[in-house]
Amino acid sequence: MPFEGSTYGREFLLGDAVLHASGAVPPPEREAQYHLTPRGVLVVVALPKGGHRVFFDQAAGGVTEPPDRAELQTLLDARGPGGWRIGDLWWSSRFQVHTKVAAAFRRDAVFLAGDAAHCHSPAGGQGLNTGVQDGYDIGWKLAAVCRGADPALLDSYEAERRPTAVTAVRNADRQTKLWLLRSRPARAVRDTAMRVLSRRGLLERRFVPELAQVDLDLTGSPAVSAADGTDGALRPGRRVPDLPLTLRHTRAGSPGAGAATLHQYLAAGRHTVVVLADTTDSGPDAARRCGTAEVLLIGGTRPGAPAPRTDTPYDRAEAAHGYAAQAVYVRPDGVVGGRAVLGGPGSPAALDALLARLPDRNGDPWP
Repeated sequence: MPFEGSTYGREFLLGDAVLHASGAVPPPEREAQYHLTPRGVLVVVALPKGGHRVFFDQAAGGVTEPPDRAELQTLLDARGPGGWRIGDLWWSSRFQVHTKVAAAFRRDAVFLAGDAAHCHSPAGGQGLNTGVQDGYDIGWKLAAVCRGADPALLDSYEAERRPTAVTAVRNADRQTKLWLLRSRPARAVRDTAMRVLSRRGLLERRFVPELAQVDLDLTGSPAVSAADGTDGALRPGRRVPDLPLTLRHTRAGSPGAGAATLHQYLAAGRHTVVVLADTTDSGPDAARRCGTAEVLLIGGTRPGAPAPRTDTPYDRAEAAHGYAAQAVYVRPDGVVGGRAVLGGPGSPAALDALLARLPDRNGDPWP
């Protein structure tokens, strides 16, 4: 399968080491620092078990050996705040960055994931998240097909993961190009924009979810039901929101029995049906019909009740739907796969259509 894209004309150097500070500025301990200088970039990240990772760029020179401490120190002196010295160095690497995505992620019984499917600059640190999500996506779908789900489910792997990879590669490329700006006017515009966005909190609100990849939009995937016209917090194709959780009905022995929030409960990665209903309404009946699925029964609202707050599983758009309850299928990756309104006309058929998305509903329960 073609691996399409390009290669940067610069090389990148990494080193994991102990940083000693003899000046007034200590190395960061709880943040990542980006020093974007006219000579090039320096990124310093504190490592979880002590020490720091330093990252530099420079013109490609044809050298393939990992950089030694002297070379990294020269770059650190030129781009750092001064007074930082590299002590014990236990790992270093020199590499060129490719910006490439495979033209296809599947051919017959072969699926590409991780670095085999996409590669890009380490800017933003998205490579690990993208690769792990690839593996998780194809993993739960293969398991579902082995348990009786429609093999067409596997067709959704490329439909979901390739656009995500293209977005991650594009974002990393955009960040890298911002890093590598050299002209004074361009750097002044970049630095001013970054300061303004940071002061207003827009960097955290906009870019952190993007880098962490918790804001994926899979509404066009064949593995989720079509949107039902309600743009609420439980929209098919989007990550299910978190909420405080009081368990009222779960299958015996469920490993999520002690969870206090929905995200904690879902962390084990099971197919789950969340029934949002009053216990006197359609909820218990819907729960009984969910077969071997993990079922959460969560108190909801009734028609005509005051519109709930937006920090609940219902927002005002959901409340306007006009029904007391709904059943929501949450995939093992935490994405809403579909939902069915309960208690209204056609709700039995809607619930059956929703539950048809679960693998082996009437067979052995999954772990």
